[in-house]
Amino acid sequence: PLSRANDIWMALLWSRPLQPVWERELRSSNLRLLLDLVPRCWVVDPTPLPHQAVLPQLEIRSFSELAGDSVPGDFALKPASARSADSWVVRSEVPERRWKETLRGAMEDFPANPWVLQERREKEAVRLPSPSWSPATGEDARPIQGTAMLACSFFEPEGKAVLGGVQLELRAASSAPGQNGKGETQEMISVLAPCRAGNVTKE
Repeated sequence: PLSRANDIWMALLWSRPLQPVWERELRSSNLRLLLDLVPRCWVVDPTPLPHQAVLPQLEIRSFSELAGDSVPGDFALKPASARSADSWVVRSEVPERRWKETLRGAMEDFPANPWVLQERREKEAVRLPSPSWSPATGEDARPIQGTAMLACSFFEPEGKAVLGGVQLELRAASSAPGQNGKGETQEMISVLAPCRAGNVTKE
């Protein structure tokens, strides 16, 4: 089984030279739908750009410019390998020194181990029904509200990738405090749940 899908496909989906290929394979309407759902991504390629050229959507000449504060917004970095156990390193959640070191390492790893840069969108709050009984308290549980992250599990029977399932991680307010990468206190709990097709109410 694959622990996660290869993250580089998201960057390739946003690649301008590949747009004719995606439109031919997916149809224009399906491509537009995917681009609405998938955050902007880039392969972290440190190759110098031609004179007056800039990275699309970022409008910078080199990924190294993301080390400073000149580029607004939030971003995340991760090795693109499907078998990498490393998690995303988020600019707003780690100290500035670690972000710069991660960015430098991503540029140095290319092309042997390419990294993906992803635009971080503002999280949307969702409300999900919880199980009717809580094993922790022995009482009926209440619906849970918070931010959600979906993870796909793939398997490779006979060399062909097959979607095995989708899992949701819901993070909601809790009485148990924790800390993020900057040492700031956060009160969060994580709930894992199987998923099926249906509608989720946004708050």
